[in-house]
Amino acid sequence: MRVAKPGGLLYAAYCIDSGTLYKFGFEKGNVEEYLANGKIERGTFRCHSNPSDLFQLYKQEDIAALTADLPARRLHYVGVDMLTNWFGFHKTVDDMPQERFALYIDYHFSICERADMVGASNHSLDILQKSI
Repeated sequence: MRVAKPGGLLYAAYCIDSGTLYKFGFEKGNVEEYLANGKIERGTFRCHSNPSDLFQLYKQEDIAALTADLPARRLHYVGVDMLTNWFGFHKTVDDMPQERFALYIDYHFSICERADMVGASNHSLDILQKSI
């Protein structure tokens, strides 16, 4: 934000904890290890990252807190991969005929900003505009 011009755009990408927990905790079989080493809280399943981790995991409310004091307004908060990462669906998407893929992209764009869906994505994109 410091170097953006008034009206300039800031794009920030995040790794979302719920989608990541499902994929790498439950599907890949690491959930017990994550509970044991404190990466996940038992009961709440809140994810905790350490400085030595490859990436930091966030919830949407964490992102809202990070950006609350910025001199900017949110234009979009988007789930990036959404359902494509679930249940091996990426192969299904890769194998779709062009016409079905076009429908899938239309569907993706219809759900990618829904508050009830974004948390299921492994990744999100926050698009902010600096105040004028």
